Amino acid sequence: MTAPSTPNDPSEVESSQQRWSLDDERAALRRQQANDRAVRFSSVLSAVAITLGAALSAFAVVGPNSAEDDVPSAPVDPLALVASETMTGVSFEKESFAAVAIPALDLIRYPWRSELQGWTITFLEPRGRASGYTWSAERRMEVFISEGDDPERIARVLAHEIGHAIDVTLNSPDERREWLAEREASDATEWWPGSGRPDFETGAGDFAEVFATTQVGRDDFKSKVNPEIDDADIALLNRLILRTE
Repeated sequence: MTAPSTPNDPSEVESSQQRWSLDDERAALRRQQANDRAVRFSSVLSAVAITLGAALSAFAVVGPNSAEDDVPSAPVDPLALVASETMTGVSFEKESFAAVAIPALDLIRYPWRSELQGWTITFLEPRGRASGYTWSAERRMEVFISEGDDPERIARVLAHEIGHAIDVTLNSPDERREWLAEREASDATEWWPGSGRPDFETGAGDFAEVFATTQVGRDDFKSKVNPEIDDADIALLNRLILRTE
C-alpha cells in the first residue's frame, strides 16, 4: 500500500493524520484482502474449466452390479472442499469427515506423501454406489464417507485408491504384464476398466486390492482376478511399490 504524501505545514500534518486514521488503514487492508481473494478465485475457476475440458480417466471401487451411469465424468468441484490443517494435499467436503478420515490415513503404512507427490486426496459424501475414485489425469483420489463409516472401512477404500495411484505413477506396461503373469490371470484379463467392466475384474483393480491387503489386512478382499495371495505376489508387489531390486 502506498502511504500518503508528507505535508510541510504542521497543521497540515495534523489534518493529514486525522484523515488517514486507523480505520482508513483497516479499510485499505480489507480492500487489498478482497482483491487478493478475487484473484485467487479467478485462478481456481480457470483451473477447473481446464480440468473439465480435459479427457479424464477414472478408476472406481464399485460392486459387481454397479451401472456404468454411476461413474461421473469429472471430479468434484474443488471449490467446495475444506483443506486439512494437518495434512498437505488432503481436503474434506465437510469438516466433520476429518474425524474419520485422519485416523484412516494414519492406518496407511505406505509413504504416500513422499512417493505420490502431486497427488491429492479428498473425502466426500457418497455419489452413486462407488466407494472411491482415482482420477489419473488430475492425480486425485476421492473417497466417499457415509454415515456410520469407521476409520477401518475408509482405510480399506483409501488403500485401494492409493494402489491405483501407485500403479498409474510407477508401473510400466511390462511390469503390468509381469503382474498379470504372477497372478495367473486369464488371457482375457484386461488391465484397465472399460465399458462398464467392474474394477475388481481387471489387472488394475487386482493390483490395488493386493496392495490394500498389505495396508489393512485381507478382510473384504474383492479381486476377481485371483482370490488367493501368496508370498511371491507380495514380493513382486513390494518390488514395484518400493522400487527395490
